[in-house]
Amino acid sequence: MSFEQSQSQSLTTEFQTVQKDPLSPIALSASSIPAPADASGGLGGVSGNISYTGTTPIVIDSDLTITNVPTLNGARVLIGNFDANKDILGINGIASGSENGVSWNYDSTRGVLTLDSASAVSSDVYQGLLRRATYSNTDASNPGAARTIQFSLGNLLANPENGHFYEFVTGGDNVGISWTDATTRTNSRNYLGRQGYLVTLTSQTEQDFVQSRVSGNGWIGASDSAVEGEWRWVSGPEGTEDGGTGRLYWLRTGADFNNNVNGAGPVGGFYNNWDLQNNEPNNSTNANIPNGEDYAHIVGNAGAGNIGKWNDLPDQQNYAGDIGAYQPQGFIVEYGGLSGDTSPTITASVTLSFGGTGGGGTGGGGTGGTAAVGTTTTVPNFNPNAGDGSFNVPELLWRNYGEDSPQSGLNAVWTLNYDATNATNAFTVNTDSRLTKYIQEQKDLNWEIEGLFDIDSNGITDIFWRNYSTGENAVWFMTFNQNTGVEIDTSRTQFLDSVSDRSWEIEGVTNFDNAGGFEILWHNRISGETAIWGYNFDANVSGTGALTRDANRTKFVGPAVSSDWRIEGWADFNNDQIADILWRNYNTGENAIWKLNTNVSGNNPYFNVADGYFINPVADRDWEISDVIDFNRDGVADIIWRNYSTGENAVWGMQSGGDLNPAQTGYINEVLNINWELEGSADFTGDNIPDLLWRNYETGQDAIWRMKIENSKLVLDAGFFINSVEDLGWEIEGPSPTRDFA
Repeated sequence: MSFEQSQSQSLTTEFQTVQKDPLSPIALSASSIPAPADASGGLGGVSGNISYTGTTPIVIDSDLTITNVPTLNGARVLIGNFDANKDILGINGIASGSENGVSWNYDSTRGVLTLDSASAVSSDVYQGLLRRATYSNTDASNPGAARTIQFSLGNLLANPENGHFYEFVTGGDNVGISWTDATTRTNSRNYLGRQGYLVTLTSQTEQDFVQSRVSGNGWIGASDSAVEGEWRWVSGPEGTEDGGTGRLYWLRTGADFNNNVNGAGPVGGFYNNWDLQNNEPNNSTNANIPNGEDYAHIVGNAGAGNIGKWNDLPDQQNYAGDIGAYQPQGFIVEYGGLSGDTSPTITASVTLSFGGTGGGGTGGGGTGGTAAVGTTTTVPNFNPNAGDGSFNVPELLWRNYGEDSPQSGLNAVWTLNYDATNATNAFTVNTDSRLTKYIQEQKDLNWEIEGLFDIDSNGITDIFWRNYSTGENAVWFMTFNQNTGVEIDTSRTQFLDSVSDRSWEIEGVTNFDNAGGFEILWHNRISGETAIWGYNFDANVSGTGALTRDANRTKFVGPAVSSDWRIEGWADFNNDQIADILWRNYNTGENAIWKLNTNVSGNNPYFNVADGYFINPVADRDWEISDVIDFNRDGVADIIWRNYSTGENAVWGMQSGGDLNPAQTGYINEVLNINWELEGSADFTGDNIPDLLWRNYETGQDAIWRMKIENSKLVLDAGFFINSVEDLGWEIEGPSPTRDFA
């Protein structure tokens, strides 16, 4: 192999041991409660792990708190990884009952404990009940895998598209209410810190979400009362637009305002859902409504038009006689999106394991648990011997992106040897030409390695590519020849669907939904959209057609986000065996997690906005998230940080579904020379503890930090140089291909 191989024999000051206060320079929030930066209370004290044995009900979290939420009319407790044959929830071990105006009932078919009250009661009542929520398992000898127990405040559902909540207010004197009175009543409503307003429907997704919850005609926040024919959204965030007159979305011009002709239509491409089949909006006038119809509602009554469409009505009229079908049955309230809203934490969870908490070994030993999903899939392995269950040191995957390099466009694999007894050079490059070698070259430097995943479960990592010039995407199926070593299986290597918009970047490849083959995670850095492509692999199909995209598992995920947000990892942060998405905002310093699920139905699969939560912000934008690991194998992903201004490094030990755990959080050794890039992590020593891989893009040196656990923290055990590669066009693409230096 013709990499320059100048072996360094000793450590330099860049890898010195510096012990620091493990918390002070990274500003920590006052507690470990998962909450956004603008949070105003909500659920607290819900985090960490609990252990369960036997069959007797145990309290899930007696420290749960509800703050700055004066009243509630509902709450939920639900089980992740639910087993209907074994799991039971209750209050004090009782599956149904009532206390202080709150009734509870356990749905054994869904694993949900529902708490409701006929009217809003003090949150202290709900807090007292939730603190006595219990879990029990009927099978002491075989309870199953760990469970995630989630607490949730309120009884409304969030629209996955925007995270807003909706309520159809009907009954009593809300039937026949005027639009003006509905507006007044709406503006006095509040849901968990979110101000109410008459709903504004700005997309088909939002329309469908609201329509499914409306059981009769309901007022919405649109009117043309200011200027006849100019329909505007006059409530909510849209109501503040256009100088406070509201967003103009529909305009009728010409003399005939009683018919949708002469230029009637949408403005600016904004969404509308008028009942055009019935000529609405038609500003109908008669003796009872001489001023016409200036206010909009959703049709929900039979005989008033097409269900779900919009119609215009007067502010108030007598609905007796043959126009009774048009009588409003109430109004639709939307919560969320106003500048004065607060965002209390609505959901939080704990992990429940069986027979001991596990994790957190001391000294140099590893832990015996299962690493969090998503924290091991990026470790490359091109040696098939790993399939027999024996330990195999991961390889390094290289690509040369240097335009002026004589080796430009080449790709290579290093296999490493590890000698624990060697205190100076514990890691050496294996000289077996089958294991350390060049692989197929790709001279077009627009092709970038973007993912690593063993598609066909043959124990050998396959390589995903994207061409950021043409928009093409492809996968190399890798194989191992006993004579020549690791090779590309050219008979199966295939192109995937192209994505011509080069703003779409592949962020990772893993199995997000446990529902078949792998998925590709995409993010568009311009539009802020995120998407997942699901694939199926058929081993019985020969040639280049074994991979097919699964339309049912190919969806946009969540709402579009600001371009300041970057995806920084994909791993399981709540121990439900489903990889989640880790975000960092390099403008505000905020950090957040999208907790994914396996629901692949509907318009926004995998993620419900209510399941997203902020974690501790880090205002210093020089701190970058370098990798996501699970150093103590507790099933919950942890976060590695590097500051490319100061040279500091740190590890956050994370709690299931929550924020960092200070007891597992600390600085690790500084690397003052910021030309040293943290290239990723892998278990290079076989002790179940991730080690850290470094490359210096000034000198071409490469190194591995062998890590250990002491006092529940990840710390440096020893640092070792490995072979230098002085041609700086060579970049390490595995174990973490998304950490490209370029």
